[in-house]
Amino acid sequence: MVTFTPRWSCASALDPVSEGDNVSVPLTVADQATVVLPANDSAIDVGASANRVLLIESDAGSIPFTISGSTIVVSPNASPRTIVITRGPACVVSLLRGSPPPGLSVNDQGILTGRVGNIRSLTPITYQFAVRASNGTRVQDLEFTIRATPVVTPPVWQTAGLPNSTPVVGTDDG
Repeated sequence: MVTFTPRWSCASALDPVSEGDNVSVPLTVADQATVVLPANDSAIDVGASANRVLLIESDAGSIPFTISGSTIVVSPNASPRTIVITRGPACVVSLLRGSPPPGLSVNDQGILTGRVGNIRSLTPITYQFAVRASNGTRVQDLEFTIRATPVVTPPVWQTAGLPNSTPVVGTDDG
């Protein structure tokens, strides 16, 4: 039987975000297995997960297949004989270490989601964290980097005690 391993197919550095941004980014992962087909063999037993197979490909491109029970059947003339089988979502994604920007979290379907908030800095901050995909047998980790920019609002001063005073926005002009 074929052994599948989670494989990430997304970038590990995500676009910069700003405080207040709503984020929903799929951290794409799929199970993959590399198989060498014996000469004149066209059947591959993948177990109960056969119905989740999405794609079979080689260096030459996509290979047509059919599913029969727990077996995938490809053309006996498929060439080259080394193929990669990709099956659909079966992985659980979790945060392994570090943390994404405040307000964001990774759900078990592998989506980084939330609203960026409460960045305690006057300058952009780089957040680094790792996520793990597990298919119940094997795991695959990926480090992510996100740069988050705070929204900096200048202070407002008001002349106290004067009638009809107008707020003045503070600047660093001196």
